Amino acid sequence: MPAVANSLSKVLLSLVLVLSGCGVAPKVLGKIVLEIGTEIAVDAGADYLKQIFTSDEAKGKATLIVSYTNAAGDGVGTNYAIAGADAITTQNVTIEDVKGEIHIVGNGNGIAVTAAGGTTGKIAIELGGAVRKGAGVSSGEDQAATIDGILRWSGRSRSALFAALNDLDACRDVDDATDALRGVANGRAHQIDALQGTDVSALSGGGALRDTLVRALTFSLRADQAFVRWGESGCGKDGNHADGMRYSRSATATKRQFIGRWNPIASGYGLPTYAETGI
Repeated sequence: MPAVANSLSKVLLSLVLVLSGCGVAPKVLGKIVLEIGTEIAVDAGADYLKQIFTSDEAKGKATLIVSYTNAAGDGVGTNYAIAGADAITTQNVTIEDVKGEIHIVGNGNGIAVTAAGGTTGKIAIELGGAVRKGAGVSSGEDQAATIDGILRWSGRSRSALFAALNDLDACRDVDDATDALRGVANGRAHQIDALQGTDVSALSGGGALRDTLVRALTFSLRADQAFVRWGESGCGKDGNHADGMRYSRSATATKRQFIGRWNPIASGYGLPTYAETGI
């Protein structure tokens, strides 16, 4: 998969309800259609998609993780719980009219969809009724692309973090900077949850790779949360600032361990390699 650079991504989510049955209570069958284009929007069925931060919030429902690159070249992602389905796998997915690259990986009771820059097409996810039988194991290429999508998403969080910290250091726009840090922390929680359930069984040392990145992003999340507390208490350097810096150092050291494992895998699949400062 080539490096993502240009304009991508519209992910248009529409949920179409089909009723069936005669003489009994109607059974709801659902279909989510992901339409890849220039932005992300919910076209229909918004009541059936709930944005979540952790899989616990899904309360046993199937989950959908979408990551893509926007027109500015930034990684973007969202986690959803899906009403009307307790489980979906890659066997529930049909892809049509694709130009570009789309990667789909199971993540336990749901799926992760990652689209490369400039991609167009449609993905249909069948809900309702039984999960289709059959091998749903994704390829190493799909799994590596999913990790790369989350790394791009994490890189965007890092850029937003430093912009907000610069404002706090200068005691400038303190309230706005603190709000921005809250957004960074929320995004980081999404990224951790997206990683924790993602299948990495086709990647060499995949479990250790994923666990190392989860640890690194967890340190980053703790740093983000400490910096939020710093902003809430004003812009004077205090114990919260010191905590944030300490967690940041732990995150950087763990990211260094991760990229030592990741970069050889990324090179093998034609994906970008990283320094610890890029994730």
